[in-house]
Amino acid sequence: MRIFKEARRDPEQEYRASTLELFFDLVFVFAITQVSHLLLEHLDWRGALESALVLLVVWWAWMYTTWVTNEVDPDTM
Repeated sequence: MRIFKEARRDPEQEYRASTLELFFDLVFVFAITQVSHLLLEHLDWRGALESALVLLVVWWAWMYTTWVTNEVDPDTM
């Protein structure tokens, strides 16, 4: 936990998006396009449920990635 205390962001300072954050944004955009392709291939109720479940997992991962990169400066890790 000591690492996170040293790497925490200063709330008073402005930050720009890091290369790592931009990379993960691209990964999540690609994942969402793949979810749409999954839904198009299985255009029924079961496919909609599977796509919703996959979208929920992608959203959950995106939310935690966003939270961590807001709390901890990714350039110091």
